[in-house]
Amino acid sequence: MKYCTHCGNQVLDEAVLCPKCGCAFDTKKNIENTEQQKPVDMKTSLGVVYILNAIFLPLVGLIFGIILLCQSNKTQKFKTIAILTIVLSVIFAIIWCGVFIALMLY
Repeated sequence: MKYCTHCGNQVLDEAVLCPKCGCAFDTKKNIENTEQQKPVDMKTSLGVVYILNAIFLPLVGLIFGIILLCQSNKTQKFKTIAILTIVLSVIFAIIWCGVFIALMLY
């Protein structure tokens, strides 16, 4: 099922006109748009979120990394992201602690 871009009414995929408002569908444009759209890889997106958490919130990143490592028994990609997240979390935790100590002593 698709939706009319004019009124939002749900219409059949084969429809040429919207039964509610009469707006015409450009079937050639819809076919091209469908072919051009690429699905978003949610696994990669989550990996990026975990790594960013490791940098900016090291404790949260460390927790996410450990959780991901425990659940990564299926693919090597998950293990790599999990290990990278854990390592970055530890490194940035040390850096942030050093920054905070230096600010307190200054």
